[in-house]
Amino acid sequence: MAGCGRWEYRGAIVRVWCGPLCPLENNTCDGRELNGTGPIDQGCGDDENRCAGSDRDPFPVRFSSGRVESNPIVVFEAPPVASIFFGYRLQYNSANQRTNALSRKWPDPLNPSLLIQETQPAIHLPDEDLHFVGAGWSDDFSQRLTFKSLTATSQIAWVKGDSIVTFPTVGISFSGRYELVDLGATVPPGSARWLIRTRELNQRSEVWAFEDVQYNTASGPEHFGRLKRHAATAGAADTTGYYGYNVNYLPGGQIANVVDTLGRELGFVYAELKILGPPPNRLISRRLERVQYKAAASSAPIDVAVFFSNEVQLERIETPSLSGYVRFLYWSRPTDCPNCSSLLSDVVYSADIPTSSPLPFAPVQSGELVTEHHEYENATDGHRPRALRSRGIGREYGYTYRNGPSLNENYQFDMHIDLGACGTATCAN
Repeated sequence: MAGCGRWEYRGAIVRVWCGPLCPLENNTCDGRELNGTGPIDQGCGDDENRCAGSDRDPFPVRFSSGRVESNPIVVFEAPPVASIFFGYRLQYNSANQRTNALSRKWPDPLNPSLLIQETQPAIHLPDEDLHFVGAGWSDDFSQRLTFKSLTATSQIAWVKGDSIVTFPTVGISFSGRYELVDLGATVPPGSARWLIRTRELNQRSEVWAFEDVQYNTASGPEHFGRLKRHAATAGAADTTGYYGYNVNYLPGGQIANVVDTLGRELGFVYAELKILGPPPNRLISRRLERVQYKAAASSAPIDVAVFFSNEVQLERIETPSLSGYVRFLYWSRPTDCPNCSSLLSDVVYSADIPTSSPLPFAPVQSGELVTEHHEYENATDGHRPRALRSRGIGREYGYTYRNGPSLNENYQFDMHIDLGACGTATCAN
């Protein structure tokens, strides 16, 4: 059976089926790999996988794969220009396997047989990040281009918070919605090498610019593209845009600030985990600690978000300007699930004016508002569990999955719709 579809049955069940020409989302999307991110040429939604497109609804679970995408959390927003969002927002995705870059013992470039202790965090694996929010979390500035190689036939992936757009080579994406342009390896240092621009008539004309970053792996140097600019443009010939923002980086690789055309600025402050004492003193890792906003270059910065985390999990974000917080609880994973330490279970908002702050990872308190709650299957084979139940304000869904060699069928059940009187003795089942 070729193609994709979905049906509603008595208003309560949504059925998704996919045939050989339109498979369900790949394993790279539901996190089943035990060895990190899978092949980059497999789309994870957005526009590259047609069945993934048919399971988009306003709720956080993608029922073609069972992965959880939180609704975007807007922590701060300045007045938009040209429909380009300028502020700070983040999103959780259970398929996001980005990890914190660390300082480690690494071969000396001049003598590879000699290991030297790095004094600063450095990227050595494709999923490592120097702008780390928390496991599973990303923001608008975490976007990245990844490559199998930098050859003319390299497959390229544009990795965003909620999806991956894939390009067979430099040129048009598989879906035809985007075009990737390579300006060449000889661009000046700090300048963008790659441009992605929209190409559909019904899309707003935009461009994303990425600069080339080389990092060292155990098998040799590799590359990725990090976001340099996002802008609204006047058309395909406009590669700079009439309004947008630039992302500026510190020498250590973390983001220094983001500045828009109007001179407004978002600044980033990082918490540092250090080892002090006998040489070599070293900085082991960084994680995002606060976001600051300046309305103009001459303005004093104000905190708009303060982050509280352990070394892996984002525990809460306090918003000083609003005198509130949003905090996050995580699933208690089984011991045989190595990739499941940070599966989001709850998104919890404070009361309008909280009188106290709960202890880290405390159960939901009286007066708090839970906007998302997720429950997962109890996996015993080591793969990342899929969501079995998800609820929020005014809605609740259950999910089942049935995968076969030629046909995949997943079901979404609306738990709030009354199907009427039970006609048989087995109705409860």
